[in-house]
Amino acid sequence: MVTEEEARVGSRHKRLSTIYSTLKGRMSIYQPDKRKSEIEQPVCHAARLPSELLILIFRSIDRKRFNVKMIRPAIQDDVFNASLVCRAWNNPATLVYYELVQFRTVANVFKFYQALLDYPHLRSLVKVILFPARLRKQCPPKLMRTFVQIIHLVDSLNDLTVTTRFVSHPSMPSNKWDSNSLHVVPIGPGKHSSIRRITLYGDGLRRGNLPSALGTTFSNLTFLALNGIRLARDVDTSMMPVLPELARFYCFAGNAAFKLDAWLQACPKLKRYSISKMRMPPWATDEPPLGILRAEKITSLELYWMYSHNNPCRGSWLLRCPSVKRLQITWDIFSSKDAPLPTALEQLQLTIRTKDDLSIDVVRERLKDKPNWDEFVFMASDRQQWHKHNEEELKKIFEEAGVQMKVDQTVIWYQKATREAKKKENKVIARVKRVFKSPSKEDEELLDWEWAKT
Repeated sequence: MVTEEEARVGSRHKRLSTIYSTLKGRMSIYQPDKRKSEIEQPVCHAARLPSELLILIFRSIDRKRFNVKMIRPAIQDDVFNASLVCRAWNNPATLVYYELVQFRTVANVFKFYQALLDYPHLRSLVKVILFPARLRKQCPPKLMRTFVQIIHLVDSLNDLTVTTRFVSHPSMPSNKWDSNSLHVVPIGPGKHSSIRRITLYGDGLRRGNLPSALGTTFSNLTFLALNGIRLARDVDTSMMPVLPELARFYCFAGNAAFKLDAWLQACPKLKRYSISKMRMPPWATDEPPLGILRAEKITSLELYWMYSHNNPCRGSWLLRCPSVKRLQITWDIFSSKDAPLPTALEQLQLTIRTKDDLSIDVVRERLKDKPNWDEFVFMASDRQQWHKHNEEELKKIFEEAGVQMKVDQTVIWYQKATREAKKKENKVIARVKRVFKSPSKEDEELLDWEWAKT
């Protein structure tokens, strides 16, 4: 017979067993059964993709590559902004996105510099840096110092876009950039020797000399672009070593194309030659104005906005460039009645702008003699609608001439115009306070430079 004491103990034991069973069931939520976890694996196909495949995917995604001459301040201050599907994608995305770095704002430059200091493993990932530039506007010293520090922090660059004062020794006065030292961009011997593309910007006013180290430190250069560079004297092979791998040269404004003519002729692999907004000499009518065009080595020639209404294109010098197989011109040359074009080309490209005074009659006049062009390409931005409005008539003209017509329309990511942005004074002031906290004279220079007209 069960005593009262035993019954009480048994009842208590049952309650404890019930509580224990309940707690055990609840804990199983946080501590799943080992056998169950071995059978049911978490399903995440995105996390299972190999890193090599993710890198290929990220590299195949088009990124907005802004023209450094057209940079305008943006609302967003992040250097990079991407939403990833899962955390496992972070490392491959970082590897790809840090290969090419471009700055849309002054704040981006300082944020990126701080990121390189805080995370040293990023330094080896950077291969291309596009620094912003302002023609006819000197880069503020504070920003210039940060540029130099970034260049010295990263390990090995392939592509670099900088302003003119990089082509100078740091000890040179600020009103000069004439230098013949080993400090280029400024980089010591052996540093960044793998650079293959360099773009230099000048103010278009001051004259200087390119350092000879450009030909020794960067012997692997395949592309050299000079924007607004004015040289004090001619350059030949005795002054600067020849670049054996240079394949393309681009010159915007300035006089570098004329001063470097003899040196460029000696570059053995140079085949693509581009000049833009350069003042042609008055005698350049029947003979090419540059020796390199007479040397019959250039196969691809690009001429952008070389003439104006007051100085129209005249003469037949383009006919005396027999080695040119691909010609890209703008409306100022195409519309000139006194400038015949080569009749035998593999490709003729015409770049048109919204402000060009376009006429269908000019196109008809150019093709009435049925030139032997293999292909004619209209190069236009997404804002240019002229060729669309005249599509049927253009097709008829090109069919009669027996020339294949194509349209290459580029999407341009337009930023707000400077004059419109300056009207929003309150936003500018708020931006200064947000970026610089307490604006100093240096900070005001930075803001003025950032919003300056390119």
